[in-house]
This record gives sequence, structure tokens and C-alpha cells, in this order.
Amino acid sequence: MSLTSMLDDRQSPLSRLIATELPGLADLVAAYRGLLPARAALRPAPPDDVKPAWSMLGQAIDHRIRYALSDRATPSGPRGPGCSAPLA
Repeated sequence: MSLTSMLDDRQSPLSRLIATELPGLADLVAAYRGLLPARAALRPAPPDDVKPAWSMLGQAIDHRIRYALSDRATPSGPRGPGCSAPLA
């Protein structure tokens, strides 16, 4: 299950944790956004011949959050080709 789908599902463990531990989060986000100047998001401009793998960014963030919320001392998961240590 992806991080986005867990956040979209109000009954997911992550959504319930956020609702319990951060009950005023929506108000805080709205107040913060109200203080920011309105402007377009910055987007990196890759070279013309390169198509970035944008999904990899989401996967990396998802993995990092799952690791941060886990109770494991070290990350687990697949090892990359030629790697002797798990990918973190």
C-alpha cells in the first residue's frame, strides 16, 4: 500500500495515528499556507534528453517514512544489485 493511499484512507493505521496524535493538523496547515506568499511550486528542469523517474521520489519518501515509523533498529528489505547491505 502506498503512502498516498494510506493517507487517503481515513481508516488506515497511519491516518488514525495522525488524527489521534495531531488533531489540529488541518488548522495548522491552513494557517501556515495562509502565511506563505502565493506562488507556483518550483520544478527542476531536467535536460531535454532525460526523463526523470518521478515515481522513485515518492517511493523513497514512502520507504523513509515507513522506516521512521517502524520499531526496527535497522532497515530491512531488498538488497540492490552488487550491494552487501540492505537499501535504506
